[in-house]
Amino acid sequence: MAKSKNHTAHNQSYKAHKNGIKKPKRNRQTSTKGMDPKFLRNLRYSRKHNKRSAEAEAEDVPCLIVSTVFAPQTECVVARYVMEHGSTRIRSGQSSLST
Repeated sequence: MAKSKNHTAHNQSYKAHKNGIKKPKRNRQTSTKGMDPKFLRNLRYSRKHNKRSAEAEAEDVPCLIVSTVFAPQTECVVARYVMEHGSTRIRSGQSSLST
């Protein structure tokens, strides 16, 4: 009796490239799993004590954005939007900031 086939890579490369071999998606924040515990403890304390108030951030952000992106008459709308939502990033589907 003939020996049976153990392994072949036939067609596997074609199947892999059919939809494209993609790089793994990078997360916005890298995982801290396995990092030095002493460093993580220090990081946690530094984040805890470096928080700024929402009012202070709202004062800084709109001026910068208004001067570069928006017209001057929308300054108060942008400032109010930042106070409510925390950023001026307009998501797809939103046409105006007056929501």
